[in-house]
Amino acid sequence: MKTLFLALLLSNVLFQLSAQDYLSTQGTTLPGTVYLTDGKTVSGKVSYNSSTVFIQPEGSQVVSYSAAEVTGFGLQNGGGEFLSIASGKKGRYAFYETVSSKNPKFMLVSNANSIDKRGKEKDENGIKIVTRYYFYASDEKQLVDADLKDVADFLKTRCEGISTAITEYKDKNYHYGPLASKDEIKRKLLRIVDDYVNNRCTYVPKDY
Repeated sequence: MKTLFLALLLSNVLFQLSAQDYLSTQGTTLPGTVYLTDGKTVSGKVSYNSSTVFIQPEGSQVVSYSAAEVTGFGLQNGGGEFLSIASGKKGRYAFYETVSSKNPKFMLVSNANSIDKRGKEKDENGIKIVTRYYFYASDEKQLVDADLKDVADFLKTRCEGISTAITEYKDKNYHYGPLASKDEIKRKLLRIVDDYVNNRCTYVPKDY
């Protein structure tokens, strides 16, 4: 029993040191607040990766929370606001940054991934960082890839006007080509969110 106790104690110490080392090596550590699923909040110095957030309250040790244990977190000094969202068949949780205003009906979020030239995900030392956009309908617990075809399919029975504008008319308010800049893509995805949230679902084939 004594051996087991010492092993558990050592494991806890090593975990605390690991979390402390992780936080101290992150250049993007910012003051912020973590929102736990039980309604409690924890404030302090925050760092994170795609599925874990690390926080060090003032005068305390670093604590880590998995994405499944929190609803999200916010960073001060323009660091952004992040939501914990489950996706895929296994419902795995990961952090997504809010790009549009938070709205349970529909919002635009992003997730930065390290990807090499073959498309395989890497760690923070990966070759290339690619920011991917998604639409999130939190009321329906659905995360939709911000591909025009996917979002048109999602909106087909919810907002037929926008769906038709994308698929049939390639309306310039929403549609973008393969050479579109990142700013243009982001602007048009935000337009889709704004029009759907505000129930602009009767399509008129011209600017409005």
